[in-house]
Amino acid sequence: MSYEIPTHEPAEAVIGSSWFWDATYPDFPASDGWVLSYYLRGGSDLTLANATPVGVTITASGDVYEVRVPGSVTAAVTVAGKYRLIGRVALAGEVHVVYNEHLLLLQDPSDAVNAKTFNRQMLDAIETAMVAGVAGSSDIQAITINGRSITYRDRAELNAAHAHYSLLVALEENPDGTLSHAVEFVRG
Repeated sequence: MSYEIPTHEPAEAVIGSSWFWDATYPDFPASDGWVLSYYLRGGSDLTLANATPVGVTITASGDVYEVRVPGSVTAAVTVAGKYRLIGRVALAGEVHVVYNEHLLLLQDPSDAVNAKTFNRQMLDAIETAMVAGVAGSSDIQAITINGRSITYRDRAELNAAHAHYSLLVALEENPDGTLSHAVEFVRG
């Protein structure tokens, strides 16, 4: 089984992975000598042009531009999230933007640093505070765990924060599922 190279720019990509695609712009064919470059703009900026940075190749194959970006280059992007990918062609001083779309960059799944979402980190910190019993102590009204701080006034506020972040985490971790709550009826 061989990898089939896409014939368009990606809508999403993984940081640290190789990014390969072929692009065709009929008004600016590679065979006429146009030079294609890409600019990644967002949490990190990166220029993708022939050998800039070292290893990037954008070569002509007939009218097609073959774009090859090795994982060693994409690993330089330090922030996952939504970016703009801008493609420009140039020939003899003439420059045209041929591509300008969003690109969602995903964190490398093998990267253990900050692999948890903010909501999961907050829920973990709140649960740690609850287990440690800090809410029962009048002299402790804040806790910092792994660089995340929680400040509260009383146990009820901590419980409310727990419920809030529990819901957000449930929605993140089960986006296509349904949420259900057990309801107990008590005769008064």
